[in-house]
Amino acid sequence: MIFSTDLTKPLSRVGLAINLVLLTALFYVVSAASYHYMTETLPHQGAAHQTAELAAQTAEKTFEKAKKAAKEEEKAVKKAVKPAKKGAKRR
Repeated sequence: MIFSTDLTKPLSRVGLAINLVLLTALFYVVSAASYHYMTETLPHQGAAHQTAELAAQTAEKTFEKAKKAAKEEEKAVKKAVKPAKKGAKRR
């Protein structure tokens, strides 16, 4: 049995139908995969990187502010304690 290109023979029509179905399925899968890659994967890769970078910067700034506030509070507590100690020594 040889597949021929003569479409009047039954085997060539079956071969054509099989090739048509397989190639249609193949091109559909390739098209769907490339569409998904271009619309979902690529745009979100950049967004995820930017979001992670922004979160790291925000966390660093927040940590610096908290550290600065803690130092200021410690200084305020020391200033409040010093006059109280001086007053207790005089009495």
